[in-house]
Formats: sequence, C-alpha cells, structure tokens
Amino acid sequence: MVLQQAPSTASVYGLLRASSPAAVLVTVTAAGETAGYTVAANVTPSACAAGCGEAGCGRLYHWRAFLRPTPANATAHVVTARAAEATARLTDVSFGDVFLCAGQSNMEMGLGAAFGHAALLQRTAERPSRIRVLFDGGYHRTAGAQEHTCAWRREPGRPGYGGEARWLPAHLAALENSSAGGGQPTLLSASAVCYHFADALSRQLRRDGAEPPPIGLISVAYGGSAVAQWLPPGSGEPQCRYALGGELAGGGSLFASNVAPHVATALKSVLWYQGESDCRKQALGGDAVSGVGYGCRLTALVRGWRSAWAAAAGGGAGGAGLPFGVVGLGSEACNGPDGGWELGGLRSAQAGGFGTLPSPLLPNTFLAHTYDLPEPYPGAACLRWRCCDPAGQPPRATAALAAKERFDERACNDSHAAWVNSWAGGGGVSRGRAAAPEAGGAAACRAACDSFFEAPPIATVLGGLHPRAKRQVGERLAAAAAAHLYGGKRAAAGPTLSGCAVRGRRLVLRFNSSLLRGERVALRLRPGALSPLQVLLNASQFCLHPLMRCPAGAASCPAASREWYCPDPLSHGALQRRRGASSGFGALAGAPGLAMARSSNWPRPASPFDPAHQAGGPASWLSLPLTSAISAHEVAVDLTPLRGAPPVAVRYHWGDLAEGDRRGCCDDGDPRLRVTVPCEPAACPLVASGGLPASPFLALLSAGRCRCIPPQVCDEAIDGRDFLPRTLV
Repeated sequence: MVLQQAPSTASVYGLLRASSPAAVLVTVTAAGETAGYTVAANVTPSACAAGCGEAGCGRLYHWRAFLRPTPANATAHVVTARAAEATARLTDVSFGDVFLCAGQSNMEMGLGAAFGHAALLQRTAERPSRIRVLFDGGYHRTAGAQEHTCAWRREPGRPGYGGEARWLPAHLAALENSSAGGGQPTLLSASAVCYHFADALSRQLRRDGAEPPPIGLISVAYGGSAVAQWLPPGSGEPQCRYALGGELAGGGSLFASNVAPHVATALKSVLWYQGESDCRKQALGGDAVSGVGYGCRLTALVRGWRSAWAAAAGGGAGGAGLPFGVVGLGSEACNGPDGGWELGGLRSAQAGGFGTLPSPLLPNTFLAHTYDLPEPYPGAACLRWRCCDPAGQPPRATAALAAKERFDERACNDSHAAWVNSWAGGGGVSRGRAAAPEAGGAAACRAACDSFFEAPPIATVLGGLHPRAKRQVGERLAAAAAAHLYGGKRAAAGPTLSGCAVRGRRLVLRFNSSLLRGERVALRLRPGALSPLQVLLNASQFCLHPLMRCPAGAASCPAASREWYCPDPLSHGALQRRRGASSGFGALAGAPGLAMARSSNWPRPASPFDPAHQAGGPASWLSLPLTSAISAHEVAVDLTPLRGAPPVAVRYHWGDLAEGDRRGCCDDGDPRLRVTVPCEPAACPLVASGGLPASPFLALLSAGRCRCIPPQVCDEAIDGRDFLPRTLV
C-alpha cells in the first residue's frame, strides 16, 4: 500500500474487539532495519454493535495511530499493530502520494473498457511499478462512521468484485489473472481515468527532471450517481436552489458508504469526474456565487469534504486545503432518455461559473476538459448491423458480443446498404461533401469493429455517454496536477478567455497569459471542419439557460404544446444591465414556469435559442472560422461572413456543438462519420502549444467589447492597433 508522504502525517487505523479498553502500539520498520519506531494509538469506544453475541465477546473499539511524517520513498516498510489480545501487520508499505478517485460511471469505468489497455498491460508488466491500486474486492460500506465502518456488503457486478480488498503494485496486477474478471488481468478492473492519471503523472514528472513518488490509488466511484449523493452532512447543500431533485437527490448516501471510511487517510488530492446524472431537464447548472444548481452543490461538496478531512486531522494536504481535480463533461454527457438541454451551463457550473479552476471560491483546485474527446463510434451501428467478424480475434474479445450482435454477413450487408442509400441516393453526396464509395458492410466496418473488439462499448443505447478514450483524460488531469501540485512550469490550463474586441472585420480574442505559463495559443485548423467558435446576431435569441413552460391560460399541457422561453434574469438585456459578481441565476427566485420546466419526461423539442436543437426559422448561433494566431495570446475570427452585422454574443464550444446535421469539431461533412469513419479525438482547433484544449466560454458583446457572464471576468483591454491585412482595409 501507499501512505501519504511528508509533510502530511499519515495514519493507520482499525477495529479492535476487547473485553476492556486496551493499549494499541504501532511499530514502523523499514526494510533492512532491525528497529524502527513505535507510537501509541488513540483508542475510543465504537458506536458499532458488539456483533458476535457470545459471552465474553467484548465490545468494539476504534484505534488510530499517527505516524511520523516520512519523505517519499519506495522502501518497503512493515507496520505492525499490537494489543494485548491481537496483532495485525501491513507489509510492503511505501510512502508517496495518495489520490482518491470519485464520481460516477466515467470514473468507475475500468481499463478493460478503454482504448489502449493491451499495450498498457504489456508495458506495465515489463518492469516494477511505483503505482499501487487498492482493489476493494467488490465490497462497499453500508454503515458509515466518521473514520470506520461497522458493516460491509458485496455488490456483484461492481468493478473488482470477488476476493478480499487488497493493495497491489500495478505490474503484479497486470500479470495476475482475476477469476472475478473472467480470467482477465486484475489491473483491467482499475479505474481507467484514475490509473491513466497516475501513469501520465509519473511520466510527466520524469520529463520535468523529478523522481516520481510511489502513487496510491483509491477509487470509490459509483455509476449513475448524482452530486447530492456525495455531499457530507452539514455541507450547506439545502441552500442550493434549483438543483437536481427526485430519486437521485441522494441525501449523502454515497458519502457515508464510500467516502467516510477513507477520511482518516491523508491524501495528496481528490480526482472528481461526475455530472452526467445532474445534466437533466429538471436541473440548472447555476454557479457558486448565486447559490443555484450544480455550481452551488459542487462547491458545497468540495468544502464539505475538506471539512471532513480536516476534522479527521489527517494532516498536511489532507485537511482544509485538500486539492480537488475536476474533469469537465464530454460532448455527449447529456445523452440518454432524460438528457438535459444545457450542457454548456453544466460545464460552466463545474468551475463555479468562473470559467476555469482554481477560482476565488474554490482555491487549490484544477480542471481538465474532455469536450473534444468523443466516442468515435457512438451508437455502435456496425455492431447492431452484425458486421463484426470475430475471425482472428482473441476469445476474450469475441465473448463480449451479445447474441444479437454476432456476425451475420447477409444481415450486415443489407443494413449497411440501406444506410448508404439513405444518405447517398444516386449521387453519393450528402451534407455538402462527396463520400468515397463504401465497400461491403464487413469491409466498411472493419475499423469500427476492431475498436469494439479492443474495448467493447458500454451501454450503446446511451450513445457516446461513455467514451472509451480515457488515456487522454488521465493525461490532461496529470498535466493540470503537475502544474498545480508539483510546481511544474507547463500550462496549468488551455487558453482561457480574458478579453475580446471587434476590430474592423475581425473579432480578436485574448487569453489569460498567466495560466498559459509561457506557452502560446495555437490553432489546429482542419479543412471543412465545423468551427466551435460561434457568434449571435439577434439578442432575442440569447438565453443563459432556456426553460420550458405551458402556454398561458392553457387548460391542459401536453408535451407538444409546451413552449420555450427565457426567464428575464437570464436574457441578453438583463445580463447586459447586471453589474457585480452575481449572474442572473441569483434573481431567479419565483421565476414563472420554473417548476414546470423541471419535469423530466418531455421529448427534446426544437429550440429557438440553439442550433443544436433548432428546426427551421432564422438561424441563431453561427459558426465562424478562427483564421490565425496573431500573437502569443491572441487569435482572430473572420467576421466577413456577417456582412457588417454586429454580433451581440460570442461563445466557444458551449454545450452541444452543432449546425444543421453536423456535430462536433471532428465533423468535416463526411456522411460516414461516427458510423464507419471515426470521430477523431482532440479535433477542436484552439489549444495551448502544449496541447491542452481551450476552456469553453460564453460572452456578451457590447460596443465591440466582450463581457463574460458573472462571476467570470473577461474584460482585459485590447489596444486599438489594426489587426487587418492591408488587402482588407
């Protein structure tokens, strides 16, 4: 196992059954030493029942011993706890950095379901690893105390189910086959994001000339969970208005079961990947300042967890300053039968409305974006068409295919031909681009099928909700952690808007130079690709968070009759007039129709506010090309297509990027995209020179200058120099 290095004070703890309070002494001995040091544990009566029901059984006591702060080292230590009636021993204990990984299914998703695990397994098994993973054996806690639990339950089907909870070095977990995992290596049940983070962080520190410490990983993620289920008691959550209600509101159940048992463990940081279950039609993203929605709840969660660790006296970074790394939601995060309409608002809420992390209300935090890491084949059409031929594939890969997905050449060709005819007609042209002729179904689907055999898609009915590109997520989290936690000199975040101004026929965007740490803004332009930079010409079509309501005076309100509207505090005019640090969310109390807008079973109708869900009528947000990087921290947008019309707002990859039937930065008009041609990752154009993608943004434009929605600020002045080529002046 791994215990947190100095300056933190690591502790070990457990339960003791005794007839009377007994002294517990803990001895720590390093390999090769005959004598170490001994500390006395604190022993307190447990609130748990005595349990055994036999005469002389005694009662339960908690014990906890604080160890001496120990610098990072891979030397094996033995930690022995002795009481009058019992002895317990931990062997092969290292001191390093411990990370707790929490959230829902995208954090829980194992390495075996992610791309690249075969090569990772081979590389990991070749040499001893300093990464160690706690495999919990499928146990989850059912009764939570502040430091310990009284009971455990097993959950078949959870990652790591089977066997006892234990720590394993990554190289041994790569070599060991787990019977619970169908004979697959044990390492494949580890959280993919969590493990890729540790692997990337180790490599990053080596590149920076530092020796990486031993890294311990504890994953407590739980699929389908909402943020309220992770809130500790007394976190102030009831003050958060218009957040997710209903059966997922939670009451802190997962904090009690999955988090509270670890608060006595000193940590380097928490890694948090959650929000999909809160991206629903009955919830608002909100922000941290207004006390509204997910932005309020995530802020309450971070503060509540920090208070819990501080109360447990874990010491050092494991207390009130406990760092948090947050993963921004992906491009399909609001998919599913109850998906919401305002993905951009929820992403903004993950940063508390400040545009990035850390923020004034959430110091000591960092953020990694994933909006440009989509599932390459959402919907898995080639699987549904039965086009995936298992010939030559390992049995383990083909066993994952359901009976209705088994290869059938005739069914495959029929389905594939019908699909080609649906977009090609007689001319082979669709969505403005000629497509290359498609071969037979099995041949056309080969690349898609190879990806399914490598990493079977999870819950294909949910589209791209569980993208399999998890390595890049871990790498981006590691880059942010290296900058914030280890003193790294590389960019702490991708380009983050700090100001903008209209200059002639260009819109100049400026990005925060401090966050870039010497890196430049770079453009990776793809011919014909959909631009994520969009402007709005009609202020009446702007709404920070559109809602729905029943028509005024309607006797009934069937789904087809419900209408979109924008509460006045969230409209363009109201936000232009607002001053101070609070957004329009703070003025929503009693907004008409808001309760009705939170109904959860409506179909997604066409919206007048967003081209992602727009059908007919005047266009709202228009995609414009980013033309050039004009300085280290500035890029230009060509406004010529607007023919002199002044834009009233600008945004970058805010929510669902769509225009007509095109979706995402990877969309170059090829009708085969996402079916037989993959949607490539990292396709969005605006990045830092080191590769981190830009932070999504939304800003109003007034008198030719931008103004972000509070509490985010982007009012840095841009001088009046001429940005236009002379041929355009």
